[in-house]
Amino acid sequence: MYKGGLVLEVASTAKHGQTNQEMINALKKRYRVYDSDIELIEGYASQCKRFRVTLRE
Repeated sequence: MYKGGLVLEVASTAKHGQTNQEMINALKKRYRVYDSDIELIEGYASQCKRFRVTLRE
């Protein structure tokens, strides 16, 4: 965690949303949630992104 956020490093290139999908996959694995529980809310084409993750009980 860094300043209240999670820092992720991914190996994919920034083409056609590959990086975004790799980050979503990492978040799915970390929080054990589905695709529908993760929303990219800021930074689609930026290096700095913000995701909303809905956690389930």
